Amino acid sequence: MLPFIKSAHRSARLIWNCCACKEVLETNGLDWIEAKLVETKSKFLNGRTLRLWLQYMKMLDILRKFITGERTGNWNLHLYSMKEMLPYLASSGHSLYAKSVYNYLQQMQTLQEQHPEVFSAFSAGHHVLHRSDRFWARLSPDLVI
Repeated sequence: MLPFIKSAHRSARLIWNCCACKEVLETNGLDWIEAKLVETKSKFLNGRTLRLWLQYMKMLDILRKFITGERTGNWNLHLYSMKEMLPYLASSGHSLYAKSVYNYLQQMQTLQEQHPEVFSAFSAGHHVLHRSDRFWARLSPDLVI
């Protein structure tokens, strides 16, 4: 049987609670699927249209990470996504945004040494505002004002 079919069967069993995550992760079926995806992607990377779509998907992924970091109060994901945005801000001509984000990230790197109480509060998710304890209910302060 092909590794793909075995992996799909194990994944289906995992979804229906018939096997453990460990069993699915220990098999090499997922590695085989990932290798095939990388192989297919590299085969078509010479095409301009695919490169455009892959770049678009990467930009959407960065935006998704940023929104997730904001809505869940994940400080590290917030900073990581801001760092990933920098090249796109600079190359799109938004030099003031790029400069502001760069300065912001530099200040946040020294926050732990200069203001440890603020850093611990931000790390605990208090860099965003929320009125309830629901997981996805937090907002940036600029959206609340």
